[in-house]
Amino acid sequence: MNLNLVRKLTLASLIGGIVGYLILHPAFLLLDGYFFHNDFKLLESFLSNFSIYHVQMAIFFIIFGIINGLFFGLYNYKVNFFREKIQLLSITDELTQTSNRRYFINELEKEIERSKRFSRNLSLIILDIDKFKYYNDNYGHILGDKIIQSVARSLTENIRKTDFVARYGGDEFVIVMPETEKSIAYVLADRLQKKFSQHFFENHELQIRTKISVSIGIASFPDDAKNADELIHIADLALYKTKEKKKREKEFLISI
Repeated sequence: MNLNLVRKLTLASLIGGIVGYLILHPAFLLLDGYFFHNDFKLLESFLSNFSIYHVQMAIFFIIFGIINGLFFGLYNYKVNFFREKIQLLSITDELTQTSNRRYFINELEKEIERSKRFSRNLSLIILDIDKFKYYNDNYGHILGDKIIQSVARSLTENIRKTDFVARYGGDEFVIVMPETEKSIAYVLADRLQKKFSQHFFENHELQIRTKISVSIGIASFPDDAKNADELIHIADLALYKTKEKKKREKEFLISI
């Protein structure tokens, strides 16, 4: 039970007790005496004995208020819970449980504005799985999905608390690194390379004709770009150059 629910419960209890003690029960007694018993002296008796005769009913209405407060508090709690769950689902990638593309773009724009305001750096890493289409076509989409999930888990486990990972699309991921210069982003990229080189993914024994690796592109604000679109574009170009270099040299920096 959260704090808001307790507050609502307490407030409803107090309101229920006050309403019952001062209004509802006295009004009921007056109406009952006037219409059913024709007791016109009831008002005088009521005023002289108010505090004595209505304590029990005050307790009753307090309990009534607690029940109502609990009901509406739980109702509001459930509504807020499902609203937050729906909101979370709308910004979460279903396969990897990382942030999705829409959330990434929105948050990147916010982080860049924050970086502008406080004159801070921000770095962006774009990463994708090399030759993933070949693996997907030859070994099936189920195993392909497991590779993507494994990459997502590894990225999430190896970033800082201030960073966040999002699935950009297909086999591409992004890492947003607030208050981070490009040199620090390269350190993370190097750490990820070493991590992946030591990691065996599920069903890796099926990778007979090709090894799967990842390519990384890095860009930094404000050194490389002035806004979110430019930053994504520059990082994407860096990723493309990395993949082209690897094709020419026929080497894979990160074996998985």
